[in-house]
Amino acid sequence: MKKIPFISLLFLALSVLLYLFFDSSFIKRSDSGIPAIKASENLPGGEGSVSFSPVASFMEPMANLPENFRSDFAAGKALAHQPWVKAPTITFSRDGLGPVYNARTCLMCHINGGRGLMPSNEKQGLNTALLRLSLPGKNSIHGVIPEPVYGDQLQTQSISLKHQMRHLNNPELKHSVPPEAYLYIQWRYQNFAYPDGSEIRLRSPEIKLENFGYGPLHPETLTSLRNAPPLLGVGLLEQRYLKTQLRRLRTRMIKTETAFPAVQTGYGITKPKKRSWGASD
Repeated sequence: MKKIPFISLLFLALSVLLYLFFDSSFIKRSDSGIPAIKASENLPGGEGSVSFSPVASFMEPMANLPENFRSDFAAGKALAHQPWVKAPTITFSRDGLGPVYNARTCLMCHINGGRGLMPSNEKQGLNTALLRLSLPGKNSIHGVIPEPVYGDQLQTQSISLKHQMRHLNNPELKHSVPPEAYLYIQWRYQNFAYPDGSEIRLRSPEIKLENFGYGPLHPETLTSLRNAPPLLGVGLLEQRYLKTQLRRLRTRMIKTETAFPAVQTGYGITKPKKRSWGASD
């Protein structure tokens, strides 16, 4: 009798466990205290939901994406995978990297289309998040004043060979163009108690900057750590936002033409002039 390979048995066992875990008839037990899974929970994205089997993925197109848009999705996915390179080079479609930057590819930060991973300790460089910089402003609208030297976003990578080979710790290598700084985080821990007495341990990041390439930060510099968010749904939100803007624009055009018939109202939309800085704006 032919023996079944171990890896096949392991895969079969994992498949059975996954089926039992996600099957509503297994979860629906009176002694578990866990409510039965509703059919709608299997489609968290509505008709656009894709299967989580064998693994959940943020790299798949929506299930109801029209066929004529799938080539656009494939082109965007390919671009997100492709690394940018410094000029001059043989390609003109993705050259121009640097001299300082944050990442070579989109998916270096948005890992597999999902959110970035924060390092577990202060010795690991922070490569999937960025640090916003600013100086205190006069009001909520004009509050973002770039740091005089480093601008509004710290660039922690560079095309310098010394930077690319920094893991070798070679003292003979010199920076051609140093990165603006190296960014690390230190985790601060504290215990939190719920009203029932149970406790959990929480952590919060504290930024740590080393090896400034172009001098120290302004003493009043404000910092904001931004982890890369997942990309799923961003296109839908953008489409909804643009549709809302177009409706408002049409309303303004009608009002303008009604009040001032002689005024020629030729509008073109690129990006909104103002976005809200807070609930009061």
